[in-house]
Amino acid sequence: MKKVIKSKTTWLSLIKDININPMPSLLGFRADMQRQFGAFRPRNVGGPKGGLPETYDKFFTFDRIYNLRWDLTKSINIDYSATNKAWVDEASGRLDNAERKKLWDNVWKGGRTISYQQSANATYTLPTNKLPLLDWTTMRVGYNSTYNWLGASLIARSLGNTLANTQQKNVTGEFDFGRLYSKSRILRALDETAPPVQPKPIDKASDTTGKKKKVKRDPNAPVVLGAGVKFIGGILTALKRVSLNYSENAGTTIYGYTDSTRLLGMNYRTYAPGMGFVFGGQPDTNFVSRLANRGLLTGDPEFNFLNKQEFNQKLSVTAQLIPIRDFTIDVNLDKTFGKTYSELYKDTIGYSGKFARLSPYAGGSFSVSFISFQTLFENVSVNQVSATFKQFEANRKIISERLGKLNGYSGQLQTDGYYKGYGKYAQDVLIPAFISAYTGKDPMTIALIEQSNPQTRSNPFKGYLPRPNWRVTYSGLSRIPALQSIFTNFTISHAYNSTLSMNSFTSSLLFQDPLRVGYP
Repeated sequence: MKKVIKSKTTWLSLIKDININPMPSLLGFRADMQRQFGAFRPRNVGGPKGGLPETYDKFFTFDRIYNLRWDLTKSINIDYSATNKAWVDEASGRLDNAERKKLWDNVWKGGRTISYQQSANATYTLPTNKLPLLDWTTMRVGYNSTYNWLGASLIARSLGNTLANTQQKNVTGEFDFGRLYSKSRILRALDETAPPVQPKPIDKASDTTGKKKKVKRDPNAPVVLGAGVKFIGGILTALKRVSLNYSENAGTTIYGYTDSTRLLGMNYRTYAPGMGFVFGGQPDTNFVSRLANRGLLTGDPEFNFLNKQEFNQKLSVTAQLIPIRDFTIDVNLDKTFGKTYSELYKDTIGYSGKFARLSPYAGGSFSVSFISFQTLFENVSVNQVSATFKQFEANRKIISERLGKLNGYSGQLQTDGYYKGYGKYAQDVLIPAFISAYTGKDPMTIALIEQSNPQTRSNPFKGYLPRPNWRVTYSGLSRIPALQSIFTNFTISHAYNSTLSMNSFTSSLLFQDPLRVGYP
């Protein structure tokens, strides 16, 4: 595009620098064949010759490795690799002519696939550096996936094969506000030291009228700001840098899969398990049900493997503020969430086509940066219950009432003042009541624990958002003349860190919601 667009303006850089590579930069294929044959013939001491049988140690593997590297543009990069491991089956012992022919027929067929492993990665750097209004930002996104098909043992083929995939998404961002401010001459002058004014000599000989001449201002001369303007401007432009990191990791394992692999880890005749799953797509329970309806899951009644799915999420945001010289404020905001789900999906009768979900179980953890100093400095008398704890006890009835009115299975006030199913010691009541009391929040608006979480990415504590923590540092005291002779460096710092975390939570195997109201 540079040859087409001759303009030198930076506003057209995004279009001028468009480049598309129509061909991959790397295409690789490698085939590894390994044949081993060993025979052990023991000597029969004192007995007839050949009285002891001959034993063998042999195998024949045929592996194929595929690689692809494609820099589609300067900002879009794609990597793909796959390994197909195959076993060439053969008869036991020494082979005769017919068995050798059958062996080589298996070789030309590629052998029997016992494992297929694949990984695909894609990264994209947003072209914000090509836009004058956004060249102070950097944004990158990435997507990584793996896929694995593992064949069943020949002695237990009825139990089926194993499917597994993983998916990783990540986003990183850098925002350099200092570079943004430097685009303005006025904002740039906030950090510049005004040059000393040099008095201009007056040429009396050339000035015969005695009148003052107008001096034209140099448009390129630096802007000079007063101390008060600089102070206010420094406060308004205190934000200097922000960094963002977000990632999601997910994975699924499905046992009892009966289909084979042909192309890209799939059987092209049935198109199972599908391109979405092969490239990291995370399925729901309906996906497994569809496989069973198509006859692609084993109906062996002895099958007893749990399908598993997991999800991990992490968010980290950091910011730096410098309102005045030597005074730095670092702010951080963090969140982590992890969840796993497992279930036994099997034909309980045996080859009847009637599958059932048994032992559904979910568990996980949750953590966010938090602010909880609202009741930290409350006066507490010895041997007396604090006012905060009394508020916590009072909040329990309010939370119980909120839950009881939301849950259609409850709705009944008990004699102790609590609603049915939400007593004073119920965890759904205790957790919100505790947080509202010790953070000074209104119990009528505090977030409740979500009971309906149909997906692994569903967070029961999604109502609790991360809050910023901070560190404040001032290192300007060493500039005081009285302290310069005593200290080479004198720094004062203050930090606040607080975390709200649920180290472990699990679902109840007794959970039932026949009316699908989202509550037990």
